Amino acid sequence: MIGTPDGAEILGHPARGVQSDRLAELFGLLSDQVRAEILYALRDAGEISLDDLSSGTGVSPTRLTEALRVLRNARVINSRKTEEAVMFELRGEHVRRLLEVASVSSAGWRHWFKGLDASRSA
Repeated sequence: MIGTPDGAEILGHPARGVQSDRLAELFGLLSDQVRAEILYALRDAGEISLDDLSSGTGVSPTRLTEALRVLRNARVINSRKTEEAVMFELRGEHVRRLLEVASVSSAGWRHWFKGLDASRSA
């Protein structure tokens, strides 16, 4: 086709490496169960304190603090200090959408794996 880049042009595009690095970073954030729980708790609760996050997830404040640091450094959550506590929230709607896509995708994969297991035992 005229005007269609060949494989070498696509693979060699400088933006491709940046995009794939960012995508790998985002999925890496979700690969840790505590970080994933934090993100889903923030999605559901909006803004929440460390103590409430610990109570809701059953994860120790020490472990949460480390996971929150990683999420803040990745710029997917915001924090703000109040007189009583530090409050955390998702950084933007794009993070919320990513979590929704991940939820739908994981449900689809679970269904696919169940089907695969059923076909193996048949």
